[in-house]
Amino acid sequence: MRRRDAIAMLAVQIAGMQSLAATTFTARKSAMFVLLNKILCESEARQSVAETMTRAARSLSDCLFYCAVPDSGDAEAIWVFEIWPDEAAHAASLQSPEVGAAIQQARPSIKGAERVFAGSDAMVARAAIKPDT
Repeated sequence: MRRRDAIAMLAVQIAGMQSLAATTFTARKSAMFVLLNKILCESEARQSVAETMTRAARSLSDCLFYCAVPDSGDAEAIWVFEIWPDEAAHAASLQSPEVGAAIQQARPSIKGAERVFAGSDAMVARAAIKPDT
């Protein structure tokens, strides 16, 4: 999966969330914090790592959206899409026992990680329309 495609997928998800927020909840006063990470792990453990991370994220009430998707073109890659109310909520999640346990469980299979994008939902929209660099 190309970075541009991954960012575009994330932009579509955010657009859907903003539409829901506008019709169901009170208007947001601040931008959401969005992360896109690419994690490399042992190919035979890739699905297990994705499931472990997703399970931990689902236990967190502040996480608005979390999806760990194995890359169809790279047997070692997982794309992780996250949306949080703000950066502080994400930082707090890293201190939770659930996330700590998931990291410890997945760490032996993880070869590396790359933060592809971190910023506001408005920045995602701009990044989704920029050409690959």
